[in-house]
Amino acid sequence: MVGRSRVLKGVSGLPGRSRVEPGGAVRALGYACRMLRRIYNALTVAGLLYLAVMAVLVVGPSFFDPQFDIRNRSGETVSVVAAWRDKTREFVDIAPSERVEFSVSDEAGMSFRVRYPDGREIASEPVYFTLGTTVIATINADDIDVRYDHDR
Repeated sequence: MVGRSRVLKGVSGLPGRSRVEPGGAVRALGYACRMLRRIYNALTVAGLLYLAVMAVLVVGPSFFDPQFDIRNRSGETVSVVAAWRDKTREFVDIAPSERVEFSVSDEAGMSFRVRYPDGREIASEPVYFTLGTTVIATINADDIDVRYDHDR
């Protein structure tokens, strides 16, 4: 093979058409790795943000004071006394279809006493409340339905 020159074939397979630069494949691989790293970093940040938002939405409400919602569905104007521990809170003249909302900064059992215009009184069993809970007391013509807001 003396006197014959060797022809380098390019990417197209034809001599002298498109010659591959030395180290070009290494540079392309390095570029691809950098792009994959950027995508990985972006997905990591997005995932961490998602977890942070979920933590705030799930754990956050447990730091709020307990909420109470009294709903008068009896068709008459009533008075309600909410009692827990040695404390009470009175709500007078709650009209039909009216709602009263309040909160307390405590943890205990809450019971409700309702006085109707004809003098009748009924009372509910105590329901336990703690931080982040919402208790709904619905007053009907002959009873009080007390439940948590997630017990729909």
